[in-house]
Amino acid sequence: PLVSLYLGNRLAIVLYGFDTIKEAFVKHADNFSDRPKTFVMQALGKDRGFVTSGSSWRAQRKVSIEIFRQLGLGTSLMEDKVQSEISQYLEDIDKYNGT
Repeated sequence: PLVSLYLGNRLAIVLYGFDTIKEAFVKHADNFSDRPKTFVMQALGKDRGFVTSGSSWRAQRKVSIEIFRQLGLGTSLMEDKVQSEISQYLEDIDKYNGT
């Protein structure tokens, strides 16, 4: 369920199988919550926008997950909101009768 290989001079680890991925990201989250140091990150500078790493990236991820949870992601609440908005949008489009 785990393969390691080198892509150029960088070590890449490939996980497959639900149990392996769950164990990696749930039980060993600290080991998998960082991003690799790449040329792009070095060129743009650390901790800028979406190209962040380390504790800054973890803090941004935590805030993002909390916002998504408050919006109802992962529950039927989000689905209900989307369905309601789509229904209203379709009703508004019908008012124009194809013009």
